[in-house]
Amino acid sequence: MPSLFDSILFLADKIITTSRTISHVPGDDCSWTLELGPFDRDRDDSIRFMFDDRLSSLPMPFKIADGGVDDDGSSQRKRRRKIKSTVIVNDVDRFHPPLSDWLASTFSFAPRWRLDDAQISLSENGGGIGPHVDDYDVVLVQAAGTRTWEVGRRFLGREEEFDRLEEGLDVRILRGWGEDEEAGGVERFELSPGDALYLPPRVIHKGTATSDGCITLSVGFRSPSALDLVSRAAEIMGNDDRALDKATKRYVDPDLMDGLHTLGGSSSSAATDNEITPDAKERAKALVLDAVSELLDNTDSWDEFVGRAFTESKRVRMGYPLALDELDDESRAELGDWGDPSGAVRAVLDKRRGVLRHAEGVAFGHSTVEEGPGGGESLGRWRCRIFADGEMWEVRSENCGNVDREEASAYLAAIANNPMITGECFGGKAVPSEVKSILEDLVSRGYLYGYDE
Repeated sequence: MPSLFDSILFLADKIITTSRTISHVPGDDCSWTLELGPFDRDRDDSIRFMFDDRLSSLPMPFKIADGGVDDDGSSQRKRRRKIKSTVIVNDVDRFHPPLSDWLASTFSFAPRWRLDDAQISLSENGGGIGPHVDDYDVVLVQAAGTRTWEVGRRFLGREEEFDRLEEGLDVRILRGWGEDEEAGGVERFELSPGDALYLPPRVIHKGTATSDGCITLSVGFRSPSALDLVSRAAEIMGNDDRALDKATKRYVDPDLMDGLHTLGGSSSSAATDNEITPDAKERAKALVLDAVSELLDNTDSWDEFVGRAFTESKRVRMGYPLALDELDDESRAELGDWGDPSGAVRAVLDKRRGVLRHAEGVAFGHSTVEEGPGGGESLGRWRCRIFADGEMWEVRSENCGNVDREEASAYLAAIANNPMITGECFGGKAVPSEVKSILEDLVSRGYLYGYDE
């Protein structure tokens, strides 16, 4: 059976994951390099030469035999051993369900849409990432080996970060770490397997492996910036029929053509005044505010925007999750009830068999919104919504039969809040057809999948 270490290196080889290698020569702050995966373990030095206990399995001319290597291999190895490397793989929880379950239970104090992926770094002794800052809360869990973390005692602003970046590097490494240490501005933490360290946003930190086979799990918390949300809002407004008219409205000067009657008349020697007037600036401001208010002041639109933005993946995921429609008939038939959305939902809800599981690494969320004119007084209409990976499904007051708002909200909350959905999650009640349809579509799209326990 392959070790955890080799299993994660195996993922770094695959195009379906996001992986990278960060390498450097200790003591040389300008030597940091970045290589993007997927990697070929027989070709990429940062993978092939990472660990002494794996060198014996390397192909010639690097194979260790009879206590030594040939001249070419020895020379290459000496050069390479000056470099220390770390392999980083994102979304590991997608490929390892027990890790996904552990994240859900260990960090249950936070909504799932606030958790990012499980990122794992593999380092040889001396490997690391160098001094840097992150924009979000992060918990670092030592899974194997040992690592020393050096942590700054103050928060670093973005302008100071830019001023301190080492120039000419593909990695965001900060200068002046030695001066911080000399000034007493750095704390040191030694982590062994099972230890965890919390780091708030914008604190400089530097992790260095102090053993071979060092494995560190990094759990970040999603924290979109105002710029992230404004940029995403602009995209949404440009594709939303409800906001398109105002989003595409253009700047107008009502008096621009007043001088048309002078064309062909007497010429004036006076230069055109190119001032950007206060009136022009106010018209531009009103244009932007009018378009943005269409999203901000409409409770329904804003609820949908936030739900989609907060649950969508931060990384492009090619072919994930796998929709049932993408399987051929033979593959779906082999799955039995679980290969058919309606069959899977009936198995769990009616036959009380098996579970419907959240696809690993997919963020779920739910919300309820009262519908009113421009976000004002409620019109007595409501919408209960569930979000997954930036997609939305909803139950509306006008088409939900005998289900009231509280019941509809409870049904969707049960789907969003339970990574393992069974009939008991709905309190033993009969699930209405509107909710069953949502479950079936979630299964069809791959956001839920069923299996026998």
